Amino acid sequence: MSDGIERTKQRLQKFETKYQLSTEEFLRRYENDEFTETLELDEWIGESWMLKNLCEEVENLKVVEFVN
Repeated sequence: MSDGIERTKQRLQKFETKYQLSTEEFLRRYENDEFTETLELDEWIGESWMLKNLCEEVENLKVVEFVN
């Protein structure tokens, strides 16, 4: 799972470099309709969701390990 997180972070970094925006700033501006929807921007959003989900899964596994 850590490899997936690292790959996702690398893909997000490419978007951030290309657009000179952090993912957080991009998402805020996207939600305010400051961007026209494109496949590339959809990919950026998807990668940000993927990272969030992977990180949540890692946290859930840590809780399960702690409980056991």
